[in-house]
Amino acid sequence: MRMVPCSDGFTVIELMITLALLSLVVIGGVQLYTLTDRAFMAGSHQADLQTEMHLAMYRITEEVRLAHSLTIGPSKEKLSGHEGQQEYKEEELWFIYSDGGSVFLETSAGRRVLLDANLLGTDYELSFAPVDISGQPSTNLLGITLKSRSSESHYELSSTIQILNLRANGIFGDEGKVICFAKTISERELEQLETLKPGCVIKRYVYEPNAPEVYALRTFRDNRLASSLLGRFAVKAYYAVSPVIVAYLELHPWAQDPVRKIIDEVAQLALRFS
Repeated sequence: MRMVPCSDGFTVIELMITLALLSLVVIGGVQLYTLTDRAFMAGSHQADLQTEMHLAMYRITEEVRLAHSLTIGPSKEKLSGHEGQQEYKEEELWFIYSDGGSVFLETSAGRRVLLDANLLGTDYELSFAPVDISGQPSTNLLGITLKSRSSESHYELSSTIQILNLRANGIFGDEGKVICFAKTISERELEQLETLKPGCVIKRYVYEPNAPEVYALRTFRDNRLASSLLGRFAVKAYYAVSPVIVAYLELHPWAQDPVRKIIDEVAQLALRFS
């Protein structure tokens, strides 16, 4: 009887073919993983970039929305002495601009970074311009454009905001890279306001015009009440009712002391929570 030889292993040719096929599979898997990882990293970087830019735009709009005056210009140095800001003290001015690829908000307290170019390796460009309505520049609508200047992660945001407290003369300047604005009322505007609303109960019956309480209440009005819709309504209501109260107190002197005491208590309560 003839015996069939046993063959339990692989030949060299079979082994080489198997290794070649396995190498192709491994190389293809590595390349697929690399491409997928690059796509994921690029998508993640783009998402982070958009999130940072949206957050910066939100911060800019929230700061500028309550400005009492606003000037657009090419540089911070030129805006510091602009006629639209001359009546404001230097410590009351705010600047928003891009420098070295980053975006900054600068006040007298220092410079705060709104967008850091080093964080995502992307430079940013910021520009401002009054918004045209029917071919004419608007007095209180500001257009803001924020761009990333990276060729790999290009993104652009545009926003138009209405500046709520802006004076009647509107926005100074045309398109530019920097804005300078004030969020408080200037001394000249306060004098004009007192001229328009001379019947102020607080100044006439409660405190002297130059008393520190008057300055504190004025600061409370500008920094706290003027920043909300309800607060601005309260300020307007006070200036509307105050002349009526003054006229009543002139006719009824006996009511001056009770009214003085009530208003003083309200003023002290406002200062306590300011």
